[in-house]
Amino acid sequence: MSICKYLVPESNKPCRYYIKTGLCSRPDMFRCIEYISRFEPTLSYSGENAFKRCPRLYYLAYIVSLQTRWPFLSDALKIGKIVDEALTQGSSITTSHNDTDTNTNSIWYTKVQAILTAFHQLFPDVLDGYEGQKEWWWQDDGFPQVHGFIDLSASDHFVELKCTSRPEYYSNPYSIHDQVGTYFLSNSNYEYGIIWAIRTPALRQTGNFKDECFEDYKDRCIRDILKRPAYYFSGYNKETNSFGVKFYRSEFDLDALRDRYKWIVKLIKECAKANYWYQNRTQCLYPFKCDYLNICETGGISEDIYTFRHSGNGGSLANRTGNAGEQPVTHKA
Repeated sequence: MSICKYLVPESNKPCRYYIKTGLCSRPDMFRCIEYISRFEPTLSYSGENAFKRCPRLYYLAYIVSLQTRWPFLSDALKIGKIVDEALTQGSSITTSHNDTDTNTNSIWYTKVQAILTAFHQLFPDVLDGYEGQKEWWWQDDGFPQVHGFIDLSASDHFVELKCTSRPEYYSNPYSIHDQVGTYFLSNSNYEYGIIWAIRTPALRQTGNFKDECFEDYKDRCIRDILKRPAYYFSGYNKETNSFGVKFYRSEFDLDALRDRYKWIVKLIKECAKANYWYQNRTQCLYPFKCDYLNICETGGISEDIYTFRHSGNGGSLANRTGNAGEQPVTHKA
């Protein structure tokens, strides 16, 4: 019995709505659930990590492909996205996202300006020789295909950029094992990887700075970063005018990582076959609030908060429905 109620077979393809590589042209689905149940879906580190955190999170983010609209992202995510795009893709911070929140006065945007200004003053040549946002694919016999992007790549190593309030987290290979290990899988020529962990400024606007304007706050952040570069840039080396924490291939159990990807794909296929994407409620608020918690709490999708990727004909969120096991994914007016 079919698990997809919209399955309409045609003579030249498995379904009227089917798009090659396992996508769906219906407005209520991004990926073909029948395809996933029969074949191995291509994974990414972020997708694998999402499924481990919560299968329903994986369903909403990678099958229905819902995305949180820019204004509703946390300030931390906005800072990370724009700094990443500016340094790895050369994007202008004034045009990275077409949203009124981007170019108006806001603390998060001021912090972005401070980080990038200080970065270029301290490390004017550090980006030379790198290829930004390099796409990669990995697959060995008997293992699923894994796909992703590396922030910065050279012939023998890669760089992963992080903006964070806790850069010390990224100095521990145990904490970053799966992500960094996946990058080592992607290219056998990588001998080592470097984590560029940049601390997000957290200067308070109290006391004498209570009525400080955004421009003055930005200048104060820049001065603080330039005064204490080792505090803001993990692994800062004044003599070589560089920063970053280096990890070598031998520090990561790549065999265990291969096996984990293989096992996660099996679990995803089982969820697809049963059309049951269960919730892991222990992860709704830890280690951070899930972007889709509002959907699970209400059973509805807000057009104000969410949008979705188009795989084919597209459509309005008001037309999107789904059957994901524990709760229906439906829109409420």
